[in-house]
Amino acid sequence: MSPIDSMKRWFKSSAPDPVSEAAAALPERLKALEREAEMARLGFRGTPLNRAGDLCMQAKDSDQALNYYGRAIDAYLNDGHPELARGVAQKLIRVYPNAVRTYCTLTWLDLGLGYLADARTHIGGYVAAARRAGRESQAIPAVKEMAGTFTDAGFREAAATALEDLGDRPAAEQIRGGLPKRDAEPPSEELSERCFEAARTTGKKHRDST
Repeated sequence: MSPIDSMKRWFKSSAPDPVSEAAAALPERLKALEREAEMARLGFRGTPLNRAGDLCMQAKDSDQALNYYGRAIDAYLNDGHPELARGVAQKLIRVYPNAVRTYCTLTWLDLGLGYLADARTHIGGYVAAARRAGRESQAIPAVKEMAGTFTDAGFREAAATALEDLGDRPAAEQIRGGLPKRDAEPPSEELSERCFEAARTTGKKHRDST
């Protein structure tokens, strides 16, 4: 082996592993962020938890990352920041597409914020995740509640298709039979708050961390 090759091997073996270093430092950094979240004033509690989720993802600790992201979503919702909660939920389902609870929460947030095209997409993702997890019985009443709360024709058609996919054809036919003739107006403040409240209570209906 040439001197140059020997030197390359030495530098390679002695170079620090960024992932290992991040994992070693993670517990203390997470403790600091937990303290920051506890001390944060109303409206800012979700930010340290979201950052903790990012650090866990960088350290390849996906289970702990999902837990922190879920807590960040709840904190933002409880502090009245549905847009920020929606942003974390979108990030979570990108890294974990089987997140049943998060898909449900995200769909409610889409509805409350008036993102109807996204709501139609995400209700499909919610149903797919629920079917993969064998949780159709929990998803059916949630989809019915969404369809009963929001009268937009396009979303209600998506909800009817979702119920068919979940195996509840009678409910799907009932929704289609009552479809409005035109799309609804943007959600009122009262309707938005009903959707945000439903998003906040999603965790009580789905007892997983995501």
